[in-house]
Amino acid sequence: MNYRFYLRSNRPNKKGQSALYFIIEDARPIWVPTQLHLFKEEWDHDLQDISRHAGIVSKRKFTELQYKADLYKQSIEFENKAFSLRDFKLAVLTADLDQVNNPTLAFLISEYIDKKQMSYERSLHYQAFKTELQQLHPGIRIKEITYQFGSKLYKHYCENFTTNTATRKMKQLKAVVHYAIDLNIIKEDPLSKVKLKAFTSKKTFLTIAELQALQDLYDSAALNSYQLNVLRHFLFACYTGMRISDIIKFSVTMVTDDCIYFNQQKTEEPVIIPLSDFAKQLIQKPFDIRSGQYLNRELQSIAAAAGIKKHVTMHVGRHTFATVSLRLGMELITVSKILGHTSVKQTEAYLHLLEDHLKNQMNVWNNLKVVHKNVAG
Repeated sequence: MNYRFYLRSNRPNKKGQSALYFIIEDARPIWVPTQLHLFKEEWDHDLQDISRHAGIVSKRKFTELQYKADLYKQSIEFENKAFSLRDFKLAVLTADLDQVNNPTLAFLISEYIDKKQMSYERSLHYQAFKTELQQLHPGIRIKEITYQFGSKLYKHYCENFTTNTATRKMKQLKAVVHYAIDLNIIKEDPLSKVKLKAFTSKKTFLTIAELQALQDLYDSAALNSYQLNVLRHFLFACYTGMRISDIIKFSVTMVTDDCIYFNQQKTEEPVIIPLSDFAKQLIQKPFDIRSGQYLNRELQSIAAAAGIKKHVTMHVGRHTFATVSLRLGMELITVSKILGHTSVKQTEAYLHLLEDHLKNQMNVWNNLKVVHKNVAG
């Protein structure tokens, strides 16, 4: 990596100062603003240095920029690493070389949230997780994460939270660790041998009759306009299996030949969802609600109006799609593909819900005792 400085004196600001840039020599020159502004007479282009006319503050800032840039250059040359614009900006402009080679976990979590463009609700979980870690282990860096650290942290979570919450928090930590691997900061996952307990919560879903009741309520137009819009979002989740984060971003431009093509926000996996006739009827208008919390709040009263006593949220729509699809005879592998699961094992969890349904249905045989008594009488 080689670099030089360039003062864009042809574009002065209102004060008459011009922006100083790094020009990184690559396949194509990369221009990076230094955030330092100078008067034309304060810069010596031939010497690539601040002139004697510059003030002390400008000299100090320039010296620091040059020092950090040289440190970064020496670092990648010593480690035989390729130039990274992200790392260069981080090492020279916003932080230092330590934050590149061994960043704090708090910094990585914040960057991961921005990189993944999370929904507001999901980002809140990660922000809370970051705050907890800062309180438990202030300033801890990614290379300090070991198997022993992960085991102790998971034990702490299990002792202070439910199993599901403890597992969720550790999955968040694992996600950030994998992000660090993607950035080539660490080579291997130190938490790979930390075994997490499976989620134990029972998924809530609607029966076919309950889904029909909501569809009838929607068709009746008995709801006011905003409730009707909320119900439309929920029914679309029931008929497609889409998460609320993906429904909010849905556009008819994503539809080709009656199929939705998109990358899931949560997993970034590409998904193809064929549209049923029910789903087609719901996309005539854009989905214009931007808050899952608002939808979930309104869904409770709408479900009650349909005679449904379950706690209904937008994610119940995804569970409903899976269970109803399987109950109607759709193949497990097909349901898995539509849901965007990375493994069929994830989808198999819905088979247990069907087993519960079958057991409930089998209870009708208990009425045989009543029949026998009546016949004997």
